[in-house]
Amino acid sequence: MATFVNIEIDDHAGIEAILQRFRGWGSNYDMKFAINNALRRAIQHGRTLATRKIRDSYFVKYGAVLKAFKIFYPTYSATSLVATLLSQGQAIPMIKFSVKPNKPTKRKPAKGVLVQVRKDSQASRIDGTFIAPLHGAGARYGVMKRTGPSSLPIEELYGPAVPSMFGSPHVIDDVEKGVLKMFESQLDTITTALEKEWIDPNRDQKQFQPGHRRSFHE
Repeated sequence: MATFVNIEIDDHAGIEAILQRFRGWGSNYDMKFAINNALRRAIQHGRTLATRKIRDSYFVKYGAVLKAFKIFYPTYSATSLVATLLSQGQAIPMIKFSVKPNKPTKRKPAKGVLVQVRKDSQASRIDGTFIAPLHGAGARYGVMKRTGPSSLPIEELYGPAVPSMFGSPHVIDDVEKGVLKMFESQLDTITTALEKEWIDPNRDQKQFQPGHRRSFHE
């Protein structure tokens, strides 16, 4: 399961106008890299915004959400500039949400573990559940439940996956708007810096080369 947010800047004429406007400051490659960098920052902001939006509605740990996002950084086509934010991954272990207790206790909870996944719903107890350690790589605790009348086997319980939490139309819409707003802000910062001569046209052209970190907020 995967959910995409594809941000496409299809204002080819607008991008070309910027390239023409500042042609004297360097090569088209330099300026294209600067515009590309603006969208890189914007799509990174989108990942942060998406994580925040999900955690506004769900009792889920930040790291569990963030690692489910992958960014495909900007690429140019003949008519547009495209960046993609992809959410993918399996269901998140229930222990990553709000659970009480969240560690093993001397006695198994009489009525099961108290679980709350969404912030707009009441916490509820899941009968027969308890907290137990999981062994192996990345050992941690889990919300467990026996699958039969015997003490073994047991299974771990899971909550929703990040793509399903991210897939809400209003969340995706807010993220898309946030990315575009950040892109416009970053682009305005770049052009303003150029107009105010914060960047010397006689400086080494490496100022816009990939891998060279330079803040436009200096």
